[in-house]
Amino acid sequence: MHLIVSKLDDAALSSEAKVPSLLSEMSADGLILNYTHGYPAQLPDLIRRYRIPCVWLNANEPFDCVHSDDDFAGYFACLELLNAGHRNIAWAHYGMGTKEKRLAVHYSVIDRYAGYSRAMREAGLKPRRIDNPREISTDESLAFSRAWLDSPDRPSAVLVYDPGVAYSIMYAASTLGLSIPRDLSIVTLDRGNLANLSPRVSSMSINFAAVANAVVPMLIDKIREPATPQKTVVVPPLWMKNGHTFAPPHGRKSA
Repeated sequence: MHLIVSKLDDAALSSEAKVPSLLSEMSADGLILNYTHGYPAQLPDLIRRYRIPCVWLNANEPFDCVHSDDDFAGYFACLELLNAGHRNIAWAHYGMGTKEKRLAVHYSVIDRYAGYSRAMREAGLKPRRIDNPREISTDESLAFSRAWLDSPDRPSAVLVYDPGVAYSIMYAASTLGLSIPRDLSIVTLDRGNLANLSPRVSSMSINFAAVANAVVPMLIDKIREPATPQKTVVVPPLWMKNGHTFAPPHGRKSA
């Protein structure tokens, strides 16, 4: 089999004239569509209407889709911190404070936070969100991190949506003389380029090999029967224990 990688703009993916001819123009039998969020609203309907063999990748569609189990990622990571003795565990994803912003983000942001929140509630604890009502620059991110790290109610552990925010938190912590993970345990919910983090931190990572192994057979089935919906496959993430999640420091066990 042959894989063709192509980038298409929104105009092409929302055009009644363009969508039916996508496969013939690319000399392809089917599509793996890695358009994660914010795609044209009419695109799913056009794909179904013209029976284009297509599998959605890294999206959250009810059929013909493969994605990582992001709810479980947040849930399991929080359980790891709870099992280490932490009770004051926060969630950090900067620039997510407004309802409008949350509606525009990738579904994984919502699902990972939901998993974290469920684990906290099951433990009889209140979820705690550390975010900002708007997008912030790198310099602002550092100042924002310093502010909550230097507060009297600083959490003993934090789940971070992506490594970019983890970098800011770790640098801010170092300027305050805090030791990671002894003063603050950090777990990221996206592996990213964690090799550059020092000290190393643990993370939940997308199992890309398992995603690929699910996508290709599903697309072959769609090519054979384009009109038959394929049940969405949700792939468990991998726990990458690269760092330590120390027990909370003395005096910071309560929520």
